[in-house]
Amino acid sequence: MVLAGKHSFGDFAYCQYVWTTFEQRTFQACFRPPKVAHSLPKDVPLVPICYYTRHRETSHSGPPLSPPEFRRLNSTSQCRLIAWDLYGRDASARPSTLAIIPSEDIQPTDSQRQLFAPSRSRTTDQTWLTTFPTLSDMLTTGLQLSDYGADPLGPLAYGADDTAQVLGLLDRFSADATLEHPLGCYRQPATYRTTLQNFHQRLVDDHAAEAQSILTEDAEA
Repeated sequence: MVLAGKHSFGDFAYCQYVWTTFEQRTFQACFRPPKVAHSLPKDVPLVPICYYTRHRETSHSGPPLSPPEFRRLNSTSQCRLIAWDLYGRDASARPSTLAIIPSEDIQPTDSQRQLFAPSRSRTTDQTWLTTFPTLSDMLTTGLQLSDYGADPLGPLAYGADDTAQVLGLLDRFSADATLEHPLGCYRQPATYRTTLQNFHQRLVDDHAAEAQSILTEDAEA
């Protein structure tokens, strides 16, 4: 499911449901999805996903985070899956290779947070003063971004189309059994799910907070 733009939970949400024969035929004929958000029950469990793609050269540790990317990663305590396209737009002819990082592994240090503070990160002409840490620098597991491939082989599987592995991993996060991702790191999938109602409520809360901020700025002006 595609989420509203700038939703703090992420860009997409994943859930499982059984397609009827009619829905399968309709999708094959006109690519119309069988369900949309307003037709789902309010308590349906969803896995939020933040998606990023790189815009410049990068190494196995991933690209440096920009301040907007950091703010979004730091915007909620809700557990999410962070999907990062390691090839990015420069490799449209290659199959996609996604690193899938559980958000519980991302914990920036106080010094890293200070680097992203707007008052310290920019000069008066709005140019960036420093090089920002990569996502790998914020991982508590001691792993690199490239170790979080959806395939059980991790980085050894790079170069193959990992669409089936990504969907398989999302299915495991939609189930109840403890899972291992990446190798040696065990997860409780239930902590990565929240209801459709909570998605909508968070969006309402975000809009209310933004509106209040605008009113406060106008009053101070």
